[in-house]
Parts: sequence; structure tokens; C-alpha cells
Amino acid sequence: MSLETLVETTKEKFTEYKLAKKNFTKAKVKLKQLTNQLETLEKFKGMVVLYAQQSLEETIHYIEETVTLALQSVFGDDYHAVIKLEQKRDQQEVYFILKKGDLELELRQDLTGVGEVDVYCYGLKMASFALEEDCAPILLLDEPIKYLSKDYLPQMAEVLKQSTISLDIQQIIISHEEGIIETADKIIKIGG
Repeated sequence: MSLETLVETTKEKFTEYKLAKKNFTKAKVKLKQLTNQLETLEKFKGMVVLYAQQSLEETIHYIEETVTLALQSVFGDDYHAVIKLEQKRDQQEVYFILKKGDLELELRQDLTGVGEVDVYCYGLKMASFALEEDCAPILLLDEPIKYLSKDYLPQMAEVLKQSTISLDIQQIIISHEEGIIETADKIIKIGG
């Protein structure tokens, strides 16, 4: 190989080296920028997850308080609503628990005898209605306290009235229960 060819090849390789070094420097800067963006996104993701968790906890607390108020208004201070969340198979499962003193009953499995499930479900409806932002102020309920013991009808009638007032809603209740019908503001009888 001649000296001229060697010089020419060296110049070409040096130019290639400078270009590669320049591209490497650009890539390094771009990598740094992307790393910074990723760190910012990770921080933001953490904030969103934290905010979502706090919102979930506040919502659960509100629902528990609302349902507990309904239960205690009808059955007494020993009753409390508890909502438990469990992560199973990459899904969140919700368990509605009725605490009566030290006893915990899971609504889907444990049956109770005086209508606690009806009152619990009514409290859930009121809580979900209150959390809803854009809904008509009318709630249609078909036999909402079908299994409630007659001994607790006066307390439940008061809960119905108070929830109507506090939520500023109209409740249309379909019922055969005279104890509830008598407390209605307006009665419409259908059929004989």
C-alpha cells in the first residue's frame, strides 16, 4: 500500500471516527434527556397512584360511614359497615362486611334474620347516589326493605325521610309494607 493511499485511508477513518463520536455524544445527550423524562413520568405516576389510593380510601370511608349511619339508625350503635378490598388474581375484590359487636358477617355468605342486609343495601344506594355528580334527584326503589322485621319499620321510616331531606331527593318506593306506606308523603295505589 502506498503512502498516499495510507494517508487517504487514515483521513477517511478519522472522519468516520469524528462522525461516530459526534453521533455518540448526541445519543448520550438524548439518553440523558429520555432518562430525565422517564424519571419525571415515574414521579408523576407515583403521585397519580398515591392520589388514586387516597381517593379510594376516602370514598370507602364515606360509604362505610353512610351505611353505618343507616344501620345504627335502625338497629343501634353495635352495627357498623366495613368494606374490605383484596387483590386476587390481578383484580380488586370487594367484600361488604356487617359488624355487629365483635361478630363480622360477610353479606354474600352470611345471612341475618331481621333485615340488616336490606338496610345495608339501602345505605349503599344512598352513598352511591350522593357520590353521583350528574343524576336526576329521583330514586326508584322496589321493595327496598322487603325482609326488614316489622319491629324496625318505624326506625327505617325515619331513615327514609331523613335521607330524602339530607340528599334533597325524591324517593319513589314500591312496597306492600303498610308500616312504610303509612309514612309516605303521597300514596298511589295500583290495582285492588
